[in-house]
Amino acid sequence: MNFSYSEFSSGLPRKYGKIIGNYSPEQRAHGRAVRIMLEEFTNFGFALWRYVYSNGSNLPKTFALSPHALKTFHKSVRQRVLATTWAQDIGRHSETEVVNMTKENLRAVSLILGSRKFLLGDEPCEDDCAVFGVLAQGLWANPGCPYERLMNEELTNLRDYCVRMKETFWPDWEKYLAVQPQQ
Repeated sequence: MNFSYSEFSSGLPRKYGKIIGNYSPEQRAHGRAVRIMLEEFTNFGFALWRYVYSNGSNLPKTFALSPHALKTFHKSVRQRVLATTWAQDIGRHSETEVVNMTKENLRAVSLILGSRKFLLGDEPCEDDCAVFGVLAQGLWANPGCPYERLMNEELTNLRDYCVRMKETFWPDWEKYLAVQPQQ
């Protein structure tokens, strides 16, 4: 499953026109730094939780596949996640270390976001597209993971940001979710 957040982030500009906001080059650099931290590190922490640490136990809640297909899918993706995260380096750390480092990244993003509506201010920017894509994985696609709890209980500005992005750009969000396994 090769999913590129840059492909995802280009979807909103295509649908809504180029999303830039009225931001300075310095502000845009901050947005890029946050996006890259989430895409190149935090995202791997989420993947390790989903496919390795939880042993795929939450996959039936997020993928509408038969039990056999889920088992095959999990085995394949788990191996790719292990290989990719080892090469990327985060996979060389213990589960506790990965969870703690990923939580610290989320805390950093929470501090950077603060009380702003979007990453850089009152208007969305293109980096919001990718930031939302990563944060939504931790909030809604890993039921019971420590990141979901963190965003719902401590880092509520990240949860509120995700809800705001979802409501702003995907009012039909629920229509596209497939969370019930097929029998």
